[in-house]
Amino acid sequence: MAKRAFRKTQFDNLHQAAALIQHGMVWIDEAGNIQGLNAEFAGATGYHEAQFEPKTVFQLLPQINLLEWRNCWKSMQEKQGHYLEATLAPAGVGGLALRILLVPVQSGETPLAWGILAEEPAGMEARTEDRRLMQYSIDNTSQMIYWLQPDGRFIYANKAFCEKLGYSISELQNMQLADLEPELSVAAWENRWRKLKQEGTLELEVIRKTKSGEWIPVMLHLNYLKYKGREYNLAFASDLRKKKKMEQVLQNRLDEIEALHRQLEEENILLKEEIQIEQGPTNIISQSPNYKNVLRQIHQVADTNATVLILGETGTGKELIAKAIHRLSGRSERPMIKVDCGALPENLIESELFGYEKGAFTGAYQRKPGRFERAHRGTIFLDEIGELPLDLQVKLLRVLQEGTFEPLGSTEPKTVDVRVIAATNRNLEEQVRRGKFREDLYYRLNVFPIFNIPLRERKEDIVPLVRHFIEKYNKKLGKHIEEIAPSVLKILEEYEFPGNVRELENLIERAVILSPGKSLAAGFQFKKSRSGGKTVFKTMDAMQREHILDALRRSNGQITGKGGAASLLGMHDKTLYSRMQKLGISRYDYTK
Repeated sequence: MAKRAFRKTQFDNLHQAAALIQHGMVWIDEAGNIQGLNAEFAGATGYHEAQFEPKTVFQLLPQINLLEWRNCWKSMQEKQGHYLEATLAPAGVGGLALRILLVPVQSGETPLAWGILAEEPAGMEARTEDRRLMQYSIDNTSQMIYWLQPDGRFIYANKAFCEKLGYSISELQNMQLADLEPELSVAAWENRWRKLKQEGTLELEVIRKTKSGEWIPVMLHLNYLKYKGREYNLAFASDLRKKKKMEQVLQNRLDEIEALHRQLEEENILLKEEIQIEQGPTNIISQSPNYKNVLRQIHQVADTNATVLILGETGTGKELIAKAIHRLSGRSERPMIKVDCGALPENLIESELFGYEKGAFTGAYQRKPGRFERAHRGTIFLDEIGELPLDLQVKLLRVLQEGTFEPLGSTEPKTVDVRVIAATNRNLEEQVRRGKFREDLYYRLNVFPIFNIPLRERKEDIVPLVRHFIEKYNKKLGKHIEEIAPSVLKILEEYEFPGNVRELENLIERAVILSPGKSLAAGFQFKKSRSGGKTVFKTMDAMQREHILDALRRSNGQITGKGGAASLLGMHDKTLYSRMQKLGISRYDYTK
């Protein structure tokens, strides 16, 4: 278009004039401020006319500084026209080479320069269209893309970045990266930039803050660029919220699977122990006349549903009686589930007995049935019932009376058909008197009591028991003991056995290990009994138990502090408590 045509234009209104011109038009004042433009110019540079953001020629064409612009203006005035060639800023179609013809015009009293996009040379139109497609793709991809200056200030951000973080491009151009990453200090940014410059690319996971205050996890892929002497950080960012959510779901599933795996392993071990079938209808070895009454009671009560309370000293074989009752009952096809009330921590007893629902507490990823539920139509054996906490005694009483209970985390009662056998070495009547055991529960359990007599009252059973244990440990230890010296049997028959059958079994196991040939060679060190009677043998545990009980009686039951049992024994308080627990020493043992 000729220069003369612009100088003689019949339009005073620049906007009207630009609207009628088919070429891209922009008008700029002497200071470099953009006063207006037409739709063709906005479209050619990658903007919409209404959203054209550069306010100055310096923002539009960053290569042009104030001195260069003044020279262009002077040349335009002198020659009545000047060609300006530069590269568009990344905020538009990044990297687009522009050729603008500047023509001087007058708008009222204000001199302006009309910038007309020069016609593109052959092939330029196709390349420009490619650049527009590239810009359109960048703005409409779902991945967040942005450019930063070395000081952390934003140059450009695409549509996805703006939408996810809630900021407009104009807002971002007045912000720094630290505004979105409050934890990013100046030193941390400088270190990141230095590392990026050295390596060329970086990958890191960060947390970004949106305009609304929400925090979102982001994976960054950073690229160092240098273009026409200027340095840039080109970043591709991916929103990790869906990925993190899926990872959490997967982790929860893995935790549930692991919890189920542990539960199945525990139940498998438990069931193997509880339904192990041993030879004989009762598996009780006895030929003592004194024990016939116990065997008679087992047969009398076995085929009923009556609750049984087995009493007796430690080591007499109360669990063996419970197994015999179960085997002889109509419930023998179902398992006998054992619960050691004295071995379970107080905070686990309830969940073990009655189970829990999914979500009942932290870590309850899956519903777990309790021992009562697993014993449905079978038998549950509550060993050391005297150790059961008072608050759980109420729930146990409800099961015995009504056959119902509520798992942890549930308000729906469950009904079970369970035969209860309990055992204890404590004096429950004394426990009731002291308020340690509920009287109503005691009477509910004591429907059919069986007192298992100690080994010292059934001496006729020592020889058959010895032979049984020798056979058992021959198989277990690969030994071939066939003979027992009469002197060894005589000593064993004269021993008092405070630890009862369990102590005898431990003694024989030790003797089998020590015997080199086919004859049981005891090799024991015997001591006289307190009564001055015949020599007896006591195990180390039995001797320790007796010594600790003596110290407790001397200290009147005081364990810690000056004059306490721990001080008398030269032991730490915690060590003594641990030893007492291991040896089964309770307060009743040294205060009765």
